[in-house]
Amino acid sequence: MTDGDPVGEETVINAVQLVRRIRDHHAIQLQGKTPAEVRAFFQSEAAAVNAKVQLLPQDRQAESGQTDEQPEHEGPHAAR
Repeated sequence: MTDGDPVGEETVINAVQLVRRIRDHHAIQLQGKTPAEVRAFFQSEAAAVNAKVQLLPQDRQAESGQTDEQPEHEGPHAAR
């Protein structure tokens, strides 16, 4: 394995800390904005992310008609 090769390396993500940082950053950006401006901000952010995102492999399979034929998860409250 070479340096910088992520194979076999473990990545730790502190999701709570990440969400708090994003929330705090947005709070600063949106301070004093009207509800309409806040909506426009988040709509713009969502459009930018959606433009960058490529279809996930499972979405490509579904579009091409291929499926893995795995049964849906039946939780404890599933109808029997």
